[in-house]
Amino acid sequence: MGMFAPITWSGRAYKWMYFSAILELVLAGVFLVIGMGNPIVRGGFYLTAAILGVLGVGLLLWARRWARGYHEAQRLKTSGVAGQATILGMRQTGVTLNEQPQIELNLQVQTEMHGPYQVTVREYVPLMLLGALSSGRPLPVKVDPADPQKLVIEWESAMGGGMPMGGAMPGMPMTPPASADTTQYDPQARTAEKERLLSTGVAGRGTVVSARATGDTDSEGRPVYDLVLTIEIPGQQPMQGPARTGVPADRVDELEAGDTVAIKSDPANPTVMTIDWESS
Repeated sequence: MGMFAPITWSGRAYKWMYFSAILELVLAGVFLVIGMGNPIVRGGFYLTAAILGVLGVGLLLWARRWARGYHEAQRLKTSGVAGQATILGMRQTGVTLNEQPQIELNLQVQTEMHGPYQVTVREYVPLMLLGALSSGRPLPVKVDPADPQKLVIEWESAMGGGMPMGGAMPGMPMTPPASADTTQYDPQARTAEKERLLSTGVAGRGTVVSARATGDTDSEGRPVYDLVLTIEIPGQQPMQGPARTGVPADRVDELEAGDTVAIKSDPANPTVMTIDWESS
């Protein structure tokens, strides 16, 4: 993919590409119209319009590719299998974007679903994390359950020093990600994933262990809570873990310890789930 590999942790890049593409196309149209109305400068203006048009179309195609890559990364963040990656080797590709260098990383990845394996990815690394690449500390990742070669590094969690996989509690061998903060992901990706889980997920139950208001609100204006839930899904071992999620305002009084909420879990990856407030 080379330099066309998108930035996975920010949507600003592809949005600016769209803006630049539209600007180039508008300017191309302006030069074309002026050239049509002025025979003296027609040749030069036609040439300028053609160049700007080609640049605009190229930027538009590039922006679409980056947008698809960014939204795919958001999908993996919400539905991927949590794991960790150790850097075995790395090199700079020589490509930078807004002073963010692109690094080729040779990773040793491990998840509960896929076990250990190696993969090579190219990532634009946030400047503040360049030093962390040589620290030996594992990076949190989310991996596509169906294709382990597709993964996204959770730079947001790495910035905070968090890891996506928590320690198992006695008698509860499977634990959801410790950084299960659904409020940080792209709203469109989060909504699509929620709708998918509600329509196709396996019904289960979550028992509230603790709940704490963060004082923030999500994109829907709902108060955000840090929850610890004991999750029970038919056919799976019970598991316990934290999640940060928006809660309907009229349901916050149902988050006392011992209260239960209905959940829907991904059949292929039980650690991916959503609270079914309509059925709770």
